[in-house]
Amino acid sequence: MDDVELRQSEARARLTVLVHALEVADQRGDLIPHERRRQATLDAKPGKGDWLGRRSEKLGQAATEALGIWPLLRRLSAPVHPLFLPVALIALLLGLATNGLGSDQRIHVLAVPLLALLAWNVLSLLLLLARNALPIQGTGTHPILNSLRRLARRTLLRNVPQDDTNAALRAQVATTFLDDWVAIAAPLEAARLRRLLHVSALLMVGGAVAGMYARGLLFAYEATWESTFLNGENVDLLLRTILGPAAWLLGMEVPAAAPIQAPEAGPAAPWIYLWSVTAALWVGLPRLLLALVETLRIARLRRRLRLRLPGLYLRRLQAAASATTERVDVVPYSYSVPASASDRLRGHLQDVFGARADIRLCATIEYGQEAKEVDFTGGRACVLLFNLAQTPELEVHGELIRELRAELPDGKAFIVLVDSSVLRERNQDPRRIAERRRAWDRIAHDADAMAVHLDLKTENDDAVAALVAGAWPPGALENAL
Repeated sequence: MDDVELRQSEARARLTVLVHALEVADQRGDLIPHERRRQATLDAKPGKGDWLGRRSEKLGQAATEALGIWPLLRRLSAPVHPLFLPVALIALLLGLATNGLGSDQRIHVLAVPLLALLAWNVLSLLLLLARNALPIQGTGTHPILNSLRRLARRTLLRNVPQDDTNAALRAQVATTFLDDWVAIAAPLEAARLRRLLHVSALLMVGGAVAGMYARGLLFAYEATWESTFLNGENVDLLLRTILGPAAWLLGMEVPAAAPIQAPEAGPAAPWIYLWSVTAALWVGLPRLLLALVETLRIARLRRRLRLRLPGLYLRRLQAAASATTERVDVVPYSYSVPASASDRLRGHLQDVFGARADIRLCATIEYGQEAKEVDFTGGRACVLLFNLAQTPELEVHGELIRELRAELPDGKAFIVLVDSSVLRERNQDPRRIAERRRAWDRIAHDADAMAVHLDLKTENDDAVAALVAGAWPPGALENAL
């Protein structure tokens, strides 16, 4: 069945993914009993609003207690968030430690250490704009996020308790949850990472500027410059281009470069002001705006995070909570159904009609037996079960399908099911199996029906969707639960 898309808050979505991982791994109910799961489904009122989220919250405490390592798993599932304060603090300290004015109390106005930070930030912002503006394909996931995820998985596997019989099951649930969650939360974690990078860049440059002013208050600095290739006019043009916007904002002129060419020097304060405002214009303001944009994006994603769950999973939850006891007749035709095949078919039909459905395996119809000898007047549906190993005949199998369909009582669904397990075990040639399936499709089509092909000895996640789609009259089982 097709996946179902949901929108949930981050906290609720995390529990939903956890419960889903637990139920997929814990088929026997060792960690959470099936009856408790069923009661949670009933209490959540399936079909009304975000019933799956309500159900997850009701099972959340039991799931976290059964897992035993939820606090660790929760931290590992959001690897960027705990890094915010430490990384931001390190960026600020690195900026403060930068000797923004040089080591000999003379500022080289063409080689201010702050200039390297400005160039790096401007380049990274230009690359960010280009990435957003151009239709770049295959950019993939951020390498930092990939590294954090690998680290989280290794940390998880080292910390899963190994002290009881359910240890392997808990490890499977935990790793399944982590793998599923990092895919779902990728947009949120990417936004958090981008915000962290913007804030860190802002704090690093801000720390460098603050360090400049702190040292300027304690020591007397002078400004100078020298160059092998540039003369005074070239330097004036370059500095006016870089520092001109800051000078305009400060209401001052960019000082002339010629008077301070080495070995001459001049007051450093005007240059400190100009470089500081330039840093604010080209780094501070853009990084601040981008950090605010990412903060708003994070808030939106935390309120409405998108996740996708298998449609079959939701249908099985509804089936397990269904209180109906509808009867479904399975009528084999010239086929002794093996116990393993009948058990799997029973499970598929209970996924369609509900866990309390009364699945009855009727007496086998012998070859050539007429439709009037088949009693299928009661119940919700009739499943006419054939064996793909049989060679279909229009006058025999097709006629039986046509007669049974014609006699179908109102409100009853009719399914023509062809089990391919016997032929698969006898003949592994896929061409032979495909050819026989086409033959059954033609017979069913000529009888105004549709053949549903399933291998009843192997697991098939599409079985429910196939049974619902193949029922006659069309759409009869769309709302079976």
